[in-house]
Amino acid sequence: MVSVVFTPRWFYGIDGIFEAVAVIVALLIAFYSYKLYSHTKEKRHVFFSLSFLGIAVGFIAKIVTNLSLVSSVVGSVKHVGFFFYGHHTLALEHILYVAGFLGYRLLLLFGLLGIYFVIHKFRAKKLILFSAYMVLVLTLITTFSTWAYPIFYLTAALLLLFISQFYYDSWLGKRGQKKNKNAKALLNAFGVLMAAQLSFTLVILNLYFYVLAEVLQLAGFLMLLYVYYKLVVRKK
Repeated sequence: MVSVVFTPRWFYGIDGIFEAVAVIVALLIAFYSYKLYSHTKEKRHVFFSLSFLGIAVGFIAKIVTNLSLVSSVVGSVKHVGFFFYGHHTLALEHILYVAGFLGYRLLLLFGLLGIYFVIHKFRAKKLILFSAYMVLVLTLITTFSTWAYPIFYLTAALLLLFISQFYYDSWLGKRGQKKNKNAKALLNAFGVLMAAQLSFTLVILNLYFYVLAEVLQLAGFLMLLYVYYKLVVRKK
């Protein structure tokens, strides 16, 4: 039985710490959005909260899966196709790997999709179910495919591009958007997160792109944390 090891040996565990920061930031934003909903009763806030909660739970699933994978791989690791493979000793661990990464992919994509529709105020309601269906089908079809890894991250990057485009328009006051100075910080954050997803796809060329991607992803979430600090903590 085989599973995928994406990270250089010296980076084992460090990526988990980086992703733990992403979990904390996503939970903070989810909690703040829910507080807004409790005061305003606007549904967009609860959907925004659920989107970031989904992202947080997705990263938790990935962290647990990675820790299980690293601790259970035995013997030498060899390169096969795009990835590095190690033999698992238990079928149960392989099932955990599949379920963990499937959960991570689904929750991250649905979370990003939710953010996209919330910031656009659900103007494309007819596309919500269709988009969700396509994300689900795309994820399920490619889960056991060699191309699952790059397709997933390219899809995440595309969603982040759409989100970044919204904040770019908002920052400059384009396409009917109100000019918003805070939008620049969000544009930078989601733009860096998009670059991180693109870097993940380049693991097929060199394993160290995984390290670069994790660093960029950490930077993106720290930027979101700074926005949270400005809007929530500093205002108090």
